[in-house]
Amino acid sequence: MQEAEKVYLKKISLENFRCFEKVEVDLQKKLTLVVGANGAGKTSLLESIAIAMSTMFTAFDGAKAMNITKESAHLKAYKIGSTDNVQPQYPVRIGAWAQLDERPEIYWERTLNTAKGKTTIKDAKQILEVASDYQKRLQEGDT
Repeated sequence: MQEAEKVYLKKISLENFRCFEKVEVDLQKKLTLVVGANGAGKTSLLESIAIAMSTMFTAFDGAKAMNITKESAHLKAYKIGSTDNVQPQYPVRIGAWAQLDERPEIYWERTLNTAKGKTTIKDAKQILEVASDYQKRLQEGDT
C-alpha cells in the first residue's frame, strides 16, 4: 500500500480569537518555537491550531472536531460617555494553510459568526479527503 499523505501546517491566521484581533503566524515544517510573556497568547495560538487541525476529525466515524466557543471571542473595550463597555467581536475566524506531499497548498477555515451560532467549516474538501483516507487506512490495519 502506498504511504499516506503527510500534512504540514504552514500558516495559521486568527481574527477576533481570544487576545488576537488579527494575526498571521508562519509555521516551520520541522519545528516552530513559540515564546512570549505570560498572557501574550501562546496557549491561544496552540488552541487555534488544534481547532484548525481537528477539522480532519469530522471525516472520522464517531469523532468530533473542536469548536470555537463564544468565550474565545476577542473582547474590545468601547467608551460610551463615561462608561467603558466591553463587547465580544465577531466573526471569530481561524484560517489554516497546509501543504500535502504532492499537492498544491490548501486552505480551510473555521468561523463562529455570533455568540449563539455554531462553528462553521469552509473550503475543507481537500483536508477532509485526506482524513477519510487516514480513517480507511486505520480500519484496514495500515498503521
